[in-house]
Amino acid sequence: MFEIILFSLLCTCAAWVLKNILTAPGMILWPLYNLIINKWKAADWIAKPTFECIYCMSGQWALWGYLAVYYDCYNGMIHILTITTSIAFAYVIQILHPDE
Repeated sequence: MFEIILFSLLCTCAAWVLKNILTAPGMILWPLYNLIINKWKAADWIAKPTFECIYCMSGQWALWGYLAVYYDCYNGMIHILTITTSIAFAYVIQILHPDE
């Protein structure tokens, strides 16, 4: 159980860093963010899970990360729990550190 909580927290922290730090102006992923979000005016179904929404990003990272890491011992209920826990951690992080 501790491993699932730690994995969920890792997915959420990685999504938060990507959203709030790496895509800030002047940072390494700013050109990609600027291209997709500002120049191409990407639809919400592309923009939210890639750069815009911390809940969507952490859920996506948990969804695909769990499949990649635990493919040999897959458990559907644990998978859903991992995604849900990751989104809950994103909610807590947004409360503790709201977007500027």
